[in-house]
This record gives sequence, C-alpha cells and structure tokens, in this order.
Amino acid sequence: MRIFILFLCMFWNQPVIGSRILLTNGEWPPILSENLLEHGFGSAIVEAAFAEQGVLVYWEFLPWKRAYHKAEVGSLDGTVLWVKTQEREKSFLFTHSVIEDREFFYFKQGTQFRWKTFKDLKKFVIGLNSHAKYPALQAALDAGELNYTAGGVYEKQLQKVLAGRVDITPLTEIVGEYLIRTSLTPKQRAVIQRDTRVLDTRQYHVMISKSALRAQYWVKTFNIGLARIRANGKYQALLRELETGKFDKKVNTELKGKKR
Repeated sequence: MRIFILFLCMFWNQPVIGSRILLTNGEWPPILSENLLEHGFGSAIVEAAFAEQGVLVYWEFLPWKRAYHKAEVGSLDGTVLWVKTQEREKSFLFTHSVIEDREFFYFKQGTQFRWKTFKDLKKFVIGLNSHAKYPALQAALDAGELNYTAGGVYEKQLQKVLAGRVDITPLTEIVGEYLIRTSLTPKQRAVIQRDTRVLDTRQYHVMISKSALRAQYWVKTFNIGLARIRANGKYQALLRELETGKFDKKVNTELKGKKR
C-alpha cells in the first residue's frame, strides 16, 4: 500500500509527507558550511523549500570533489549548490535557481585596475580557486588570453592579493564580503577594494543525479517548494538574516554533526 501511495504521489506531483532526500554539501561560507548556523544561507533555503513539500533533507558534508562524485554516481540523490554547465548537465538535472549573486574583481588599494574588455586584463595576474568554475572568464582562459594562478580556496586568493602575489581575484558578492568581514583584520579590510563593474551574475542550483531513483520527482518537488517560500516570505526572511549576519555565526563545535 505504501508503494502504491508513493507512486500516486509521484504521478500527481504531490509531496510524500515524511519522505527524505540525501544531498552532499561542502564548505562555502556563508552559503554552505557544516560549521555555520543552519549549515549556511543556501542550506537553509534548500531545507525550507523541501519542507514546504513535506520532505526532510539529510546532508553529507564532504570535500567538493567527493561531494560531486558521490552525487554523480547516485550514491546520494544530489548535491548543492552549483552553477549549470554543459559538462554537469550530462550527469545531473538542475532545479530552478536557488541563489543569484553578482561576481566582482577584488584588488588591493593602490593597484591601478581598470578594464573594459578581457584584453585589458592581460597585464594583471588573476588568482583563481582551482575547485571553482568561472563561466565569464572560461573562453578567455581556454584561449590563453589571461595570466592566472589556480590553487587554494577563496580566502587564500584574498591573502595572495594582500601579499602582492596576485593582482586581482574574482569573488561573488555574498562570499567576498563575508570573507572580508570574518577573515581579515581591520587594517587588511581597509585596503581591499571591490571593482564597480559586475563581472558576471551567477545562478546556483541544486543538482539532482540522473542516477537517482526519483530524479525528476525531486526536481519538481523542490521547484514547487522554492516558489512557495518565495511567495510566502520565508525566502525573503532568510535573505534578511543573511544581511544581518546570522549566517556568519558558527555552531558550537561540540554540538555540530552531520545530519544522517
């Protein structure tokens, strides 16, 4: 009988109350983190959207390469939060955009940084996160038109800018401003500047593995829940909490743990 009810719910696209989805997650504060309240802003949105549909989210926190692989092969249902690319679309279905954020170049005060086209960037060394995708820069990177170094996390790239090892680094606004607030000293914060020109507008999605048993169902279920929290104000409330610094706060390390 339970299987029959499940089938009917999936057919009519109705939530199965008490069902659960297993997703991989990783460290990308303040959007995603095992160590932040509600596992970060993005995790809170994902949980709220699924909760609207009666679905519980269970997280497995892993290094990003493993998080991607485990979701790709269908060991779990999916993974959060990713930019859509043609390569990723081979293995995953994408939900509607969960978060949209603007990407800027950050640089050290005193750097004569001006640009209109990618050709103007040739004279600058760009610091990139080796685990991230940069859609706006990818064609120029592939063509060898940019000077860059890749390695380390976003915070390391800011430190390289401060040390003069790279001239500029691209960061999304939410992550960049969080890192400046939480990882730099007041003196360092005073000399880091953000370019006024938007490099790119990023959209981040839940990726559901095509190998997952209920892949299409999870995408539809999440999209309905996301639309509902946008309509009922829950999404906007989470955004206000992000802006007031709630998701800067770390949980008690003695109490933290994976949701399983």
